Amino acid sequence: MNPRYSAYTVYLELPKRRKARKCVTSRIVTINDIKEMINRINTEERTGEISPERAIQYRAVIIMGAYTGQRIEATMSKLTVGEVRKAMEMDKPCLSVPSDKDKIKMAHYVPFHPNTIGPLRSLIEGRDDDELLFSYHSINMWIKHKKFPLSRCEHHFVLGDLRKFAEQHGDAICWNDSNRSYILTHGVSGVQWAHYKSPLPEYVYDVYMQAWKEILIE
Repeated sequence: MNPRYSAYTVYLELPKRRKARKCVTSRIVTINDIKEMINRINTEERTGEISPERAIQYRAVIIMGAYTGQRIEATMSKLTVGEVRKAMEMDKPCLSVPSDKDKIKMAHYVPFHPNTIGPLRSLIEGRDDDELLFSYHSINMWIKHKKFPLSRCEHHFVLGDLRKFAEQHGDAICWNDSNRSYILTHGVSGVQWAHYKSPLPEYVYDVYMQAWKEILIE
């Protein structure tokens, strides 16, 4: 308590605790996990555990989510049959997502991989344009109840893993960073995105297909 020693306080402080290094995510989602989800849906349809109508829905959710990386609850659960039908009429099918159906309120185009066209066409056949495309809560509860394990980590599959797959597999196939950021609306803050970039749908589709054309999820 002697005031004469106060000048030495700075030398007597304990060293600051070393910051822990952040690790990459523990959730790893592979293309085999996505294919296995399709197999599980097909199996449960054959055994009668889920109806053919639900199987069509579930397959479309898995395939579209994996190929596009769209947020399930914020975007895909809000899409209508008419929006998808309009996109599939284009030579280079691109879904136009309005700002009110995106988490960060960014309107953007989403290309449809050729492998998504069949499942989506089956899903919209005979339905009205103003109907919601997916029964989000149905597939979400099915997945939570079943607790399907992922192959490369100690976690169970959740719908959010579809977006994670698109991001992680995008690295493996060298998906263009700008195109990926735009389609996923992730990491798009800054002057460039706010004032300069405004890609046309045909260019979004072309760049996307350069990376994803050979990737088959069936």
